Amino acid sequence: MVKLRLMRTGSKKNPHYRLIAVPSRTKRETKALESLGYYNPKTKEVKFNKERIAYWREKGAQPTETVLRLLNEKKDYSKSKKAPKKKKKTIEEK
Repeated sequence: MVKLRLMRTGSKKNPHYRLIAVPSRTKRETKALESLGYYNPKTKEVKFNKERIAYWREKGAQPTETVLRLLNEKKDYSKSKKAPKKKKKTIEEK
């Protein structure tokens, strides 16, 4: 399965992120299948290639929760689905 996730770039205490498509079992700093855009959290600048994101979503790529939040904030990604909420275990289930 392919994931759409953020890869950290930039220097110490100055983070920048790239949106990449990678196989789901790889680490964060791995080589990407494709770079789809970038995100700067300090200036809140977001630039994504929506055509390529739509292509990967059609192929079954799953965005992480953070990527999904950024896509929904952009509001021009109509194919974005809400991420399923993680179920917290209660004391009885543990």
